[in-house]
Amino acid sequence: MRQSLKRNFYPLPDALLGLYVLCTAREYLWALGGSHSKNVAAWTASAIVAGFLVWLWSAKRGTGWEGTESSLSAEWHAWRDGGSQAQPVRGQVHCDWLWLSLVVAPLLIFFFLRAPFPSLDFDNLNYHLVNTERALRGWPMIAGDFFPGTLLVNPAPDMAFGVMRALVGHRLSPLLNVAALLWTAQILNEMLAPLVARKSARYLSVLLILGTEHLLFLINLYMVDLLSIPLLLAALLLTIRFRETEDKGRSLVKISLLMGLAIAFKLTNVCFVLPAGLLLCYELLRTRLAGFRLASKGQLVLAALAAILPSSFFLAYMWRQTGNPLFPYYNQIFKSPLLLPIAYVDLSHGPANLWQKVLWPIVSFVYPERLSAMGLIIYSGRLNLGFVIALALLFSKAAPQQLKKILLIMIASTILWSFISGDVRYALPMELIGGISCWFAVLHVWRKVREREVTTFELYKRYVALALFTFFFGLCSLLGVWNGLIHFECSSDTKFCDRPMQPYFMTTFVAPTFLEPSHTYFHEAAFFMRDQSDARFLTGNDREAFRDVDAWLNCHDSTSGFMALAAPDKPMISVARFLDLFDYMKAPGAQQRVRELLAHQRGKNIYTLILESDLETVTHELERASMGIHLSSESKQVSVPLYSPYVRPKLLLIKVLIEEPFDKNNHIVAGNLPPVEE
Repeated sequence: MRQSLKRNFYPLPDALLGLYVLCTAREYLWALGGSHSKNVAAWTASAIVAGFLVWLWSAKRGTGWEGTESSLSAEWHAWRDGGSQAQPVRGQVHCDWLWLSLVVAPLLIFFFLRAPFPSLDFDNLNYHLVNTERALRGWPMIAGDFFPGTLLVNPAPDMAFGVMRALVGHRLSPLLNVAALLWTAQILNEMLAPLVARKSARYLSVLLILGTEHLLFLINLYMVDLLSIPLLLAALLLTIRFRETEDKGRSLVKISLLMGLAIAFKLTNVCFVLPAGLLLCYELLRTRLAGFRLASKGQLVLAALAAILPSSFFLAYMWRQTGNPLFPYYNQIFKSPLLLPIAYVDLSHGPANLWQKVLWPIVSFVYPERLSAMGLIIYSGRLNLGFVIALALLFSKAAPQQLKKILLIMIASTILWSFISGDVRYALPMELIGGISCWFAVLHVWRKVREREVTTFELYKRYVALALFTFFFGLCSLLGVWNGLIHFECSSDTKFCDRPMQPYFMTTFVAPTFLEPSHTYFHEAAFFMRDQSDARFLTGNDREAFRDVDAWLNCHDSTSGFMALAAPDKPMISVARFLDLFDYMKAPGAQQRVRELLAHQRGKNIYTLILESDLETVTHELERASMGIHLSSESKQVSVPLYSPYVRPKLLLIKVLIEEPFDKNNHIVAGNLPPVEE
């Protein structure tokens, strides 16, 4: 009994896993909302579930990765040095200072270059903020809402940021991204261990592999792409070591949970999960044929539940709300009445035709404007170089079998990604594995160079090959770091940019699309740990300006975030199109739903917030929608602080006029669509 209760906790991975499960479990208790006591009860119950699962997860761990043995011993998780003492004193922690200096410190430095400046990226203002505010307290759509942030995807990762914001504040909550990257770095360290024995060289390898622009520019933002990377790589590592694991049933459950959480956090992760899942099936078959006992029926049931439970509640919720569990995706299949029955296609990014889709993993660096929404002038090319080298290594005798399995998943995932999306932000795990393939190529040629029993000409060729491999891999890493350093994401009172997200010495390298801010790094840094809520930055005049708001009308991109901060508890009805990707107001069912919700707001004050530069566009869009919605001629200029007294975009507060949504028999014009959850 004592042996079964023994646990070996890995602080960083276990804390992150617990947070992810906490937020996923909270979704199942969304009905417990609407009051402080219910919310406390829901979060308490979710915390108990998360703590119990992590306690179960931490049993029967090996010296390496989750039940397998490793030459790294306790060092795999890199927060302590297992080799500093043969018999470490109980309770004493021996820090791995080399890891802290070569991997942890650079990531923290990169984070704190921007940390004081509140995130103003488009996605945060458009839907992350409002979805977070709703989901932390109950249903993602409160009574009277119609897709308040326009796009409603699974808010579990947004909730994770929300929990961090409650703990450390808005500016420091993206430290969650740093934690995810450090967990990722630990897994890369374990993957590289058989290839690079020397610790300092291995840690530098990890740092270089992490040197891609998208990982680094996302590190300060509330986009959720980084959070699922360690889940995918951990699942892959467990899969390739499946035959080494003593308790294969337990390992199967862990892999299923990691994959299930990854898909719940980002639907596009299916590009990676499908090939990795096929590899797992192959390992299961090989293990069974070798005569090993796989798992009990109970463990198989647990594995199935672990895979589907992280997503199933939200999918069921969306099915009930819209008739499409993947709404707004794949509506040509599910045909939700709230959207036209067409595919969600981003025509601005990704390959433009079939031939580009086939060749996209190799040639996409030629089209940086289509490869990334960052608006890159040039892409570092890590994915492309890594893909080509991975293909070569797959047919090479030099690559170990375990590495070939990793590269096979990378190749299959990249091909699948090129047909589904083609936006490199959704291929970050493949970029990292591409870095492993590049680094192995450098190491392999270096070892060949050190073989002296060859002809001079052969040695010359190897030196040339080493120089080329080192140059291109180094260039990819350095260019990725540079692109991540100078990139910024923000919004403004005139366009989508008026201030840098970088410290001022970097603004020399950024296009002049912002106004010079009147505050400094240290002015903003003074609010560290003091910005858990935006309400503290609202003045008495701000509250008075929004006192009469009974409901919001979201009629343009990026304004729902301002509304969620100015008056967070008010219903929000969205009639805005989502970029150029989809438009609710083209669907009769959505028009019916909006008319019904507006009818329930009859006699109340409905307002909208828009940028002054968008007034003409919004007016035209409302006329085009033919919904009987008009903006009054009276408007008031207001400003909303974005977690800072210095960042106050100037907006127009306009009262919305609604034509009575009744027919000639004085009946509300509405359909029989399922009601929004109270």
